[in-house]
Amino acid sequence: ANLESDLFWTDLIVGNQVMADALALFHATHGNVGTPGAISVTTLSEARKLMRRQKDIDGVTPISVLPRYLVVSTTDETLAEQIVTQAQGNVYSPDTVANVNPFASKLIPITETRLDVSSGLQPWYVFGQNSEIPMAEWAVLQGMEGWPITSQYIDEDTKGITFDAIYDVIFKVIDYRGFVRNAGV
Repeated sequence: ANLESDLFWTDLIVGNQVMADALALFHATHGNVGTPGAISVTTLSEARKLMRRQKDIDGVTPISVLPRYLVVSTTDETLAEQIVTQAQGNVYSPDTVANVNPFASKLIPITETRLDVSSGLQPWYVFGQNSEIPMAEWAVLQGMEGWPITSQYIDEDTKGITFDAIYDVIFKVIDYRGFVRNAGV
């Protein structure tokens, strides 16, 4: 499970995997890179707009991808939880338009420690839903579905038992239109 998480988060998302079109997953040409900023109604609105304005493979037909997940590092976990709460201010009746939360119950926060950055900008992401648009694919070699192939043998040098595990797995981006990245602050 850790290997699969490392491959997805570190190699694909943080590593900004290069796609079949020879461009990185998050690239201005793909229209999925937001103006750097902290998570706010303004920056989330921009991310939503970027996602909803995506075009089908023909480059003309709008597909209007629905943002579903707000993906953050542990640094932004509390802020992400705050931004997706029911209301800001009075829970039952916000007293001003500014206290109405347009993202209440629309985004599900996901916190991933592999996104933590020790210094510099703290990026965050908005993801669509894989059932709506195929975004990434997990694949293993045929015949290796489910579990690693394991073997054991007696190591004559150490007089102990050595265990080998072979698990050939990869994550690849299928479609960039379900992802938006903001470099953060």
